[in-house]
Amino acid sequence: MDKPKTEIVAGRNPVLELLRSPREVECVYIQSGLEKGPVGRILALARERGIPVKDVAPEKLQSLSGIASHQGVAAQPAAAETETPAPKKKPGRKPKADAAPAEAKPVRKPRAKKADTGEAKPKRKPAAKKTEAESK
Repeated sequence: MDKPKTEIVAGRNPVLELLRSPREVECVYIQSGLEKGPVGRILALARERGIPVKDVAPEKLQSLSGIASHQGVAAQPAAAETETPAPKKKPGRKPKADAAPAEAKPVRKPRAKKADTGEAKPKRKPAAKKTEAESK
């Protein structure tokens, strides 16, 4: 049975951040001849954590990462466990099974309407139009 393919992290800073994180790492790949300089920190951290380091050709790094801008470094994180996470609970709400029975709310009485006196409401007068002489 084939092992499920995991993601590959490529580039100096992404690999360095992966090594600094608590996540497990299976292997670090370093391009041959780049063991000094900025890659030296990655090598030291990988060895400190007991992670195997492999020297590989640039073509191998490109085929592993799928990108040409790998900066001579790639890492393979350990496969994440496939445990189904528990559903998230909404804050402030209880599940229906645990909730207490809802209390009956009192029924509001409708508001009394104003008595209709039968008188018609006075209509508003339309605004008077200004004549040309008044507007000047």
